[in-house]
Parts: sequence; C-alpha cells; structure tokens
Amino acid sequence: MRIELSREYGAAFVACEAQLTFCKPLFLASAAGGNVRNACHGGKFEGALVPNPIELFDDPHFAYRRQREEWRRLSAATLLADSDSVQVEVLALLEDMLAGIGLALSGSQWGAVSNGRYLCGLLVSFIRTQFIALDLVVSSELIEASTLLRKQLELMARIHEVSLSKDAATLHKVTPNVRHVQSNMRGLYGLYSEVAHSSHPDHFELMGSGEGNNAAFTSLYPKYSRNTLIALQHHALLGLEFALWAEGFVKANKIADLDPKLLGMVGRVGMLLESLVPEMD
Repeated sequence: MRIELSREYGAAFVACEAQLTFCKPLFLASAAGGNVRNACHGGKFEGALVPNPIELFDDPHFAYRRQREEWRRLSAATLLADSDSVQVEVLALLEDMLAGIGLALSGSQWGAVSNGRYLCGLLVSFIRTQFIALDLVVSSELIEASTLLRKQLELMARIHEVSLSKDAATLHKVTPNVRHVQSNMRGLYGLYSEVAHSSHPDHFELMGSGEGNNAAFTSLYPKYSRNTLIALQHHALLGLEFALWAEGFVKANKIADLDPKLLGMVGRVGMLLESLVPEMD
C-alpha cells in the first residue's frame, strides 16, 4: 500500500539525509546558454554538502544514474511525506481498486462473454499500464506519465467500443475514437497527444525548468511540482471510469465477485480529487 511506502520513503529520507549526495539538477542550457552545465558547485541542498558528481564518481554515467535516482526518491518523499495527506489516500485507494479488480477476475472464464478475448486483453493492459503510470507520477516523470495517459484514454475508448460491438473484428486496426470516453478526460486528449508527439516546446515544462545566467534551463532530472498532483488527478479520473465500467461489466456477465466496497472507494476518490490540486498563488 502507498501508505506503507510513504513511511518507508520518509524514514529513509530523514535517516540518510546527511550521507546521501543530493544534487541540484544538471540543466541543459538553451541555445543562449551554451553547453551542458553542472549546477551544484558545492551548494547545499536539504542540509547536505553537494560536491560535483563528476568529481565524486570516476564514471560520469554512474554519477548521472545515481543523481537521477536520488531526485526520483526526493519526488516520492515529497509527495508521500504525510501519510494522512489527500494524495496518499488517493494513491492507496486507486491502487487497491485496480489490484482488487484484477485479482477478482484472475482465473475467471470469459468464453461466454461477447468479445471476451479482446476485452480481457484490454482490461489487463489497462491495469498493468496504470501501475506503471502511477510509479512515473510518484517519481515526477511527467512527460512519460502523460504519454501513458494518452494511451490509457485510447484504451478506455476501445473498451467502450468493444463492449457495445456485436463484432469486434470491425474495430481491428481502427484507431479508437476518444469520444466514447465518458468522463471529461476526453477533452484533454488533444493536449496529451501534443505532449506525446513533442509538438510544442511549452510541454517540456513538465520536466522541470529554471532560469539562471540570463538563460532558461530544462532539468535533466525529474522535479516534484504542482504538475505532479495534476498528473495524479488526471490518472485517477480515468481510473475511476475504468473501475465503474469494470463493476458494471462484471455484474452483467456474472464472471466474478468484486469487492462490495468498490463503489464506496470510487466515491471516496472522487470526493478527494476535488481538493487534490491546490490553487495557484
């Protein structure tokens, strides 16, 4: 459960703060800024002295991987620091719902289900991808999480299409139409397609940015921000639609017994999402 992970991260973060090498991110300079530069010239971060990672490690590739991992952990520690926070409860409930649906359907027979083979693959794909996407959100890998959200929007649309189709073969090799997505998330499909296609430079703000020496910089490492909470909110909204579809699908086809608390969990997450993202100052 996410609550347990948050405690583990928090304890490890506090205990190792003095000895871990946290580094302000390396930045790729814009055209005006010149070459790649290192932004941690002996500065302090979270109380720890930060040496140049290239001096600390003989292998710069290892230095990059080490610093990347620490920034990913920092994002998780920030997001999950308070075990009573809205975001921790949303993550825990969302993962419980997805895991519960998957485990309840494990071993079930789909032979009598219309388009059962196709729907089974779609359902498993949604659940597996959603866990990967949530891991990316927790680490503030937001470009990657956004790209997977676009995939999930198409997958949710295809689930609805196949559920309504008498012959799913007519849908083969046809791109899903996101108008079938029932939540307002369908209105964001165009935006997430832009992110996935790297079609506008503004979207690189999701990677973290900064300014210095009269130049704008893009972070080489993931950085926690308000966008992390927005990404969580959007993935949760689509996860709720999936959970509601699964509940109706399982009940109609009588192929498994889902947790009777599922709908209550859906309602709780829906309520929490209203306060998940703080207003901008």
